[in-house]
Amino acid sequence: MSTLRIRTPCIGICSTTYGGDVCRGCKRFAHEVIDWNKYSEEQKQLVWDRLTRLANEVTATRLVMFDVELMGQTLRSLGVRFHADQSPAFGALELLRALGQQRVDLSRFGITVLAPWAHLSPGQLYREMNDELLRRAEAWYDLHHGRARRILLDWDH
Repeated sequence: MSTLRIRTPCIGICSTTYGGDVCRGCKRFAHEVIDWNKYSEEQKQLVWDRLTRLANEVTATRLVMFDVELMGQTLRSLGVRFHADQSPAFGALELLRALGQQRVDLSRFGITVLAPWAHLSPGQLYREMNDELLRRAEAWYDLHHGRARRILLDWDH
């Protein structure tokens, strides 16, 4: 097992302080944000695994990352925080966010945008993907911790 500690997914845009069940920034559940420093490395990795799965699913329906190394070089040249050991999906999201409303050919950075979303600016695509990530994280929360779980538990009684 690695001696490196697992980083927090926090991106500094926390909404759980306002009572949300899912953070709008990192997409962790409120209890994961609160208890992160108490979690074992295995528990932290499970959270990362879920976040990675969600990011990969959302990204795969909108983008093809054909040159991950080029994308990483671009992120570094723009000074955008990205960790090479993470899924390229996180890097693609950060690149879209950083490019904002600029109209650029993303293939210059190793990314092809699939046809249904090709008309969007990088910033618009980022917001659309980020909103989808939040919807999926909230659905996961509801299924495993929230309303749906309570309904199922009540159903059994």
